[in-house]
Amino acid sequence: MTIDILIIDDSADKLDALRQTILPTFGDGDIIISEAQSIADGRDLMRKQTFDLLILDMVVPWLQDQEASRTAGKEFLTEIYENQSLIAFGICFSIHALIMTGRKCLSRKLSSYGT
Repeated sequence: MTIDILIIDDSADKLDALRQTILPTFGDGDIIISEAQSIADGRDLMRKQTFDLLILDMVVPWLQDQEASRTAGKEFLTEIYENQSLIAFGICFSIHALIMTGRKCLSRKLSSYGT
């Protein structure tokens, strides 16, 4: 069984650190990590495929090469929950979100149902 993870973070250093932390935990081929450095890029990936885990920086830019927004992560989580078009091919959608901030980490399960 393969676990598909999407990491949305605009810091290359944090992306590298997350990859180095996650990959050794699993066997070869058991995990696939996709990365996006903006909400727009992450949204595009989520429209194309279903992920088992979303790791989301809460302060991230909406678009590549923009300043990071303090509300982008929270607003994107709301969008995921409310917008069924982000659910690729799913009849039932369940994604775990690991939410990152500069001060703390929160884990939350988001569930909704597609059509």
